[in-house]
Amino acid sequence: MNRVCICIAEDGGLRIYSDELIECFIVSDVCNADRVYQLDSQNGNLHIGVKEVTALLGDRPVGHMNDDSLLGGGYTSKRPPSTRKLEVVK
Repeated sequence: MNRVCICIAEDGGLRIYSDELIECFIVSDVCNADRVYQLDSQNGNLHIGVKEVTALLGDRPVGHMNDDSLLGGGYTSKRPPSTRKLEVVK
């Protein structure tokens, strides 16, 4: 399974991390003349590599919609950290 992470950096920049090469598009109805914009690794917004995704996720538990949070009582605890389940065959 290919993991994709959308990272909002401290500087407000958007960066996409993926285990494998992906096509990534941003669609914005605010800018009609430039509604669809493609991100790629050449412009620095798309980062490819299993090591990069694993480092980004670290060993932190993964939150989800119904977890216990400070905003209210959830139904279940956070999930364990994501691990890659399949390997790319070359």
